Amino acid sequence: MGLKGLGRVTKVGITLNASRAPKMVENPKTWADQLRNRRLKLRLSLPKAARLLKVSRNTLCEWEARKLDILAIHYPRIINFLGYIPPLFSTKTTGQKILAYRLIHGMSQQKLALLLKVSQGALSHWERDVVEPRGGSKKKIEELLGPMMEMLDELR
Repeated sequence: MGLKGLGRVTKVGITLNASRAPKMVENPKTWADQLRNRRLKLRLSLPKAARLLKVSRNTLCEWEARKLDILAIHYPRIINFLGYIPPLFSTKTTGQKILAYRLIHGMSQQKLALLLKVSQGALSHWERDVVEPRGGSKKKIEELLGPMMEMLDELR
């Protein structure tokens, strides 16, 4: 039975667009690139990878698109997902080392400031290299950062 007897048929134009599978990024320079590459290497969908990272699909999608900043609490899970600490932290200055330590451990400024028994304002100034820690604070920082900095130096 053909189209006879069906009445008038209207022609409808439809265009199908197949989305291309995302490609791995050569020489990844951002956390977003690192995440995408790892997800693709493991052949994980966005929802599956998001579940492993304990974030929403939209959050992971926005991280990969570089539309959303990663919060400190997420870095330990991301590092675990990647299986390594990517060499994306600059650790040339004391402030950069403090920031790297804080993020690798998923700590807020408030939490690290409490641990070091200093004000959050002082910690913020140190991280931004406005001032250097001095006296007892400097010694605490060196003790805290020492083992991690050695490990990061070995990775470079």
